[in-house]
Amino acid sequence: MIDGEKFRRGDHSHFREVVRAFGPLALQVARQFARDEAHGEDLFQEIWKQVFEKRKTYSGRGSFVSWLHRVAVNTCITDYRAGRIRRETLLLVEQHTRSHRPGWTPPDPLTETEQSESRERLYRALAQLPERELQAITLRILEDKTPGEVSEIMGIARATVRCHISRGVQRMKAMMEAVPGTIRKREAVT
Repeated sequence: MIDGEKFRRGDHSHFREVVRAFGPLALQVARQFARDEAHGEDLFQEIWKQVFEKRKTYSGRGSFVSWLHRVAVNTCITDYRAGRIRRETLLLVEQHTRSHRPGWTPPDPLTETEQSESRERLYRALAQLPERELQAITLRILEDKTPGEVSEIMGIARATVRCHISRGVQRMKAMMEAVPGTIRKREAVT
């Protein structure tokens, strides 16, 4: 499906075919990071802009799906780091989800604040992970892919996927515990 030479050269008709064929993957990644439908569409467009700009970096030796996924995730992380995804949006979604559950009662403000701070630390720790660990965790945990799917997308063995996830989670745990006021430290006080 991918003609590496045409792709790297920037052949417009071939690029349109690539977008048609692999658009669903880029859209799925964009939706995982988007705060709403319009933001998802913007991310989708930005992903393809980045793919076109970085097309010469695709060597053709590895999996195109893995390369595309990496560009898509990096584009979305850049968007996140630029501050487009705000804490308020996450809180609104969470509140909306909770308000539609039977027997829901509003949480006390202290608990809500602690959860919000914890979530922000989690996202900061996630953004600081090495690229391969971040990709493995994003695919397996955030996108709910099977270990086999993650293995195929990343072009690595399942055991390596597990290793990346384990190391990433341990690294994130250490980063979160290093920050004063984490939940674990609060539990030790009570």
